[in-house]
Amino acid sequence: MVAPKTISTKKRIKYGFYQFFDHFLGRKLSYKLSKRSRVKFYKNLEQELKSKGKGRVIPVDRVKNLSKEDFIKNYRDKKKPVIFEGAADNWDAIKNWSLDYFKDLHGDDKIVLADQLNIDNPYE
Repeated sequence: MVAPKTISTKKRIKYGFYQFFDHFLGRKLSYKLSKRSRVKFYKNLEQELKSKGKGRVIPVDRVKNLSKEDFIKNYRDKKKPVIFEGAADNWDAIKNWSLDYFKDLHGDDKIVLADQLNIDNPYE
């Protein structure tokens, strides 16, 4: 896992603010209302992250049969990531999903590809 670069709480909140309004107003309207401040914010954030250099790789435990109590004590409370190895083995998604499954289900569907960076595209 690559550890995230440190971003101030203020900047995390501002980023979340933009995402919130994108979701509820639609990206096109939200971007139109906030374009000047958003562009400035994103450029500033990019420069700040670049100035901090590369992140670091941290080890992540892979655990089978982790109890709820052990997860809370050893991972959640310590804010430490963990991979639940094999935890989804009995899920229908694991049993049924495959490329052939999706091809049979959606093989003839029309899909629109839209450039999300182009704010003037007609799709959301």
